This record gives sequence, C-alpha cells and structure tokens, in this order.
Amino acid sequence: MYFVRFSLFFLYNGSEYKMWSRGYFSNDVWDNATKNHQLNLTYLSNSIGDQVDGIVPDSSFSVKRSLTWILYILIGITAIVGAAAIYTYLKEEGQKITKIDEEIYRLKGKYRELEERIKKKKKNQ
Repeated sequence: MYFVRFSLFFLYNGSEYKMWSRGYFSNDVWDNATKNHQLNLTYLSNSIGDQVDGIVPDSSFSVKRSLTWILYILIGITAIVGAAAIYTYLKEEGQKITKIDEEIYRLKGKYRELEERIKKKKKNQ
C-alpha cells in the first residue's frame, strides 16, 4: 500500500497553520504518536522538524497484478462480433457462403429440435 503525501499551509487571523497527511510519517512515528487513542501533535512536530497543527485526511492506494485475462476476453468477443458482421455483410450483398450457410442452418435446426424436446418434457410433467 502506498500513501500519498498532502500538506496544507494557510494563514488565519495572523497565525500560520501547517497540516500534514499520514504519508509524511513512518509507521513507528505514527504508532507512537497515536498511543492511547490520542494524537500527539508535539511528537509528530519533533519527528519531522516542523510545526504540525493538524492532520489532513490522506489517500492511499494499492497496486495489484494486471488483469490480462479481461483483455483476452474482450479481444475474443471483438473477433466473434467482427466475424458475425462480415458474415452479415456478405449475406446482404448477395454473395454465397455455401459451407458456412449449411453449417449455420444445421445448427439452427438442432437448436429448434432441442427447444421442441424441452417444450414436450415440460408439457408431460
């Protein structure tokens, strides 16, 4: 996990305030400064050598392994959709794809037969 460092300096009623995020302090310093569920700003000031008037809410993030399998799935889906688009284009332009047409019609027929069998089984139950 990585901590992002933020600091906020401002003047208010003639006084300068300096606020630091958690990322400026090591784990040991932070643990010692937050003992007994209280924040010891003096200890934090001594550790960084500058005044600490408060803590800015920090932001942290972690780095995970890349998810390359998602990329492969998207490439596969793109290839399937591209092949379907080419097939549809060639069908609409009137060019014949006899072997592919025969295979598609055969698969459609098997699917329809399966649908009919399922409907019959549901009626018989």
